[in-house]
Amino acid sequence: MEMPDAAELDAAYRSFPTASVWSAAVVDEALWNDTVRRLQAAQSSVPDAVRIDEVDRSLRAAALNTGALEGLHNADRGLTLTVIAETA
Repeated sequence: MEMPDAAELDAAYRSFPTASVWSAAVVDEALWNDTVRRLQAAQSSVPDAVRIDEVDRSLRAAALNTGALEGLHNADRGLTLTVIAETA
């Protein structure tokens, strides 16, 4: 798969909607509740140790990539995967 260049990504970027747009959103409560139930069922089907490990890996990846976005360091896909793969 070929990666798009930065100019293509910049041209396609659309800013995140403002709070005033979100406050007017209508939520399908039945769909929301069904999704919550399905997520809770999926979560309860995974052993605690596995779930905790996956949350930890996700937080490490998010922290690494946030630092890269803030310009604190460089991070490429290989580094991100290495950090995710590390055990606590």
